[in-house]
Amino acid sequence: METAFNDLEIACLSRVFSFLDPKDCARASCVHSLWNSVAGDDAVWKAHLEADFAASSAAAPDESTTPSYRAAYAAWHAAYADVAGPLLARALACWRRIERHLQLHSPQILATLNPGATAQQVQQAEEALGHPLPLAVRCIYRVHNGQDLRLDQRGPDGDGPPPSLLMGLFGCLIFYDHVTSNAMQSLDEMVKKTRLFRSIRVGDATRLIVEPTSHCSCSSNKRRCTVQAW
Repeated sequence: METAFNDLEIACLSRVFSFLDPKDCARASCVHSLWNSVAGDDAVWKAHLEADFAASSAAAPDESTTPSYRAAYAAWHAAYADVAGPLLARALACWRRIERHLQLHSPQILATLNPGATAQQVQQAEEALGHPLPLAVRCIYRVHNGQDLRLDQRGPDGDGPPPSLLMGLFGCLIFYDHVTSNAMQSLDEMVKKTRLFRSIRVGDATRLIVEPTSHCSCSSNKRRCTVQAW
């Protein structure tokens, strides 16, 4: 006597469905009520949520709770529909590692990270720049929109460099009286500095984007800012 697919044990069916990608899982759940039950199992969608969005709990991007991992996946997919794909998964996983490292070693730098830019903010920045950003850059900024550094403020003594000068996400170098800190600027700052750089650069600079920014300070209390473009 042959065994039909639907006669398999639930654990076996769950194992089979675990090999499907999220789209195929959603399609399969529309075929049969049993398949809908198995394809919607938390064990199946928890793995998809971790792989695609680096999230381990059944919560939406805004940290609100959801009734299931499938619902959480749907919330994440809706929130990042404009950049959903392998690059977003890599960006989210990378950012989670960076956040864990900063939480342990530099919580003050972690506190400077802005929330992610919205799809509309990214689109507005692209329109201002005159061309689309690379998909990888869009994914990075959708998670964190640069840093909030108060570089226009002075230190505690009133005339020294601001404390946030040393909080650049990409590292800081101190050599005698010279300080260099590489920060991740927000989309707004990227647009402003790119426009400035294009206005003073000789030659064709229409395809250049300024990111990140390097801030320097010397003991003479004279400060200057330089930019790196790519």
